[in-house]
Amino acid sequence: MQARATIQSIIEKVNNWGRWGQDDELGTLNYITQDKRIRAAQLVRRGVTFSLSLPFDRFGLQPPMNRRLNPQHIMLTSGADLFAGKQPGQKGGFGYADDMIIMALQAATHWNALSHMFYDYHMYNNRHCSLVSSEGAAKNSIAVASSSILSRAVLLDIPRMLSMSWLPEDHAITVEEIENTLSQQGVGVEPGDILLFRTGHMTRFLSSGQWNEYTYTNAPGPCLEVLPWLYERRVAAVASDTWAFETVPSKTPLWLPIHAIGIVYMGLMIGENFLLDEWANNCAEDGVYEAFICAGPIPFSRAVGDLPKRSHSTTFGGNPLACAAAIAAIGEMRRLDVARDARERGAQLREGLSAIRSDKVREVRGLGLLLGIELKENAGPTIKALQDEGVLTLGAGPTVVRYLPPLVITADQVDRVIAATAKVLA
Repeated sequence: MQARATIQSIIEKVNNWGRWGQDDELGTLNYITQDKRIRAAQLVRRGVTFSLSLPFDRFGLQPPMNRRLNPQHIMLTSGADLFAGKQPGQKGGFGYADDMIIMALQAATHWNALSHMFYDYHMYNNRHCSLVSSEGAAKNSIAVASSSILSRAVLLDIPRMLSMSWLPEDHAITVEEIENTLSQQGVGVEPGDILLFRTGHMTRFLSSGQWNEYTYTNAPGPCLEVLPWLYERRVAAVASDTWAFETVPSKTPLWLPIHAIGIVYMGLMIGENFLLDEWANNCAEDGVYEAFICAGPIPFSRAVGDLPKRSHSTTFGGNPLACAAAIAAIGEMRRLDVARDARERGAQLREGLSAIRSDKVREVRGLGLLLGIELKENAGPTIKALQDEGVLTLGAGPTVVRYLPPLVITADQVDRVIAATAKVLA
């Protein structure tokens, strides 16, 4: 009875239902603001990157015949097909290779969507579990988080603080241990941070060369008392190098109480099976335990879990291509003051479109450069005519023409867009 009361009291302490409105599906990722992302990007000093993701292959950590199928890589066509003369359209040695992956989205390094867990038949923000059906998640799917997980990451290397290679498999990480680790590492926690807990659990299995009994068995991790601590510090997301993130067994009536309470009531984004050793060793060398992290999931529609974003076998969490591109783009946008120019060109475009007199137009709407015209008729013919005039447009519903100007559009180009629109709507 006392244990049940403790669980209920923690639910009441960390409940975020309605905090960001009844329509919210991001949960604690709301703490990652635009300003937070800008400040996180400024953490880059040396340009060194680390992948925090396991290799995605059939030799992964899931046991044989498990429903969480390890990644299965299949070639659809290959250079061998080309050389054997079996590839359609081949000519003079010209050809291509295509492939596919079949896997469970929770099979390797992944984030859990807020539709992944239910408690008392509900998921995050007081939504009924029946909203997740055989068609997938109608609400709280992983897709909504695809552009949100970019922030400041803080590593908590618990075994190094305790002078261990790895924590015992049933070790419950306490608030005291977290605060001692932060103090020893000389780093603090700020709102919107992503905390990565290294337990050494994955290190232990990698050193043995096999994954036998890695999943669904005892594992170290934060205990339930850590959840209010995360809530009070407005942590945006957490992840660890174990299959469950939290300690197993939990020593509570719930098998995975941080999942049940953290995901369902707090709206906490939880990641699992993160590969942290290389980054941790680097942190120990230079004494810097904070970093810029880019770890958005692939936006699979209606999915309840996902692997961090990757393309053509690139890696996540310091993805070299993504981080380099993001840093370069932010610097160039600041140098050119793109935001100022976009505001000015957006105002120019809105003023010009609003001045067009046509019986076909209901209203001009949108913000900045993302503007559209709602028509009183089907927008298809107007979109086609504008495209023929060289104006980038597409539909946003049956009656809306949406303009797609680049951020670097010039004033003369805006005038040409306005003129072309006036011509088409005449």
